[in-house]
Amino acid sequence: MILNRTPSQLQITLVGLPPAKKNNRRNFKSGVSLPSVRYELWQQYASAEIAEVWNEEPIQMTRSICLTLGISDKRRKDLDNMLTSVLDMLVHCNVLEDDDWRICSNITVRGQESEEDYTNIQIWE
Repeated sequence: MILNRTPSQLQITLVGLPPAKKNNRRNFKSGVSLPSVRYELWQQYASAEIAEVWNEEPIQMTRSICLTLGISDKRRKDLDNMLTSVLDMLVHCNVLEDDDWRICSNITVRGQESEEDYTNIQIWE
């Protein structure tokens, strides 16, 4: 993981791609619905990586967020589901106060071909 911080920008690069949180949920007879094990493992990995370097207060207002996903294969990927996973993880890690539109009103998501899968998050305050 790579984290770069300036007074007005935060950049985080993680190895791999986030799995969709809302697809492949585990539904139980009791009515409880949980994210997939794959998503939970990714969130634990990403959270642990970020916790090693992030010890600031959560960001309470952003000017812009840009998510770039480096994709190494030709399989179909749903970018908006991956965005949701990343935003939820950033809130979980206390990088963002919330993913409400008033805090994150300008979001760009890009997928691009890459030799290796990666997730790059840029946040401008």
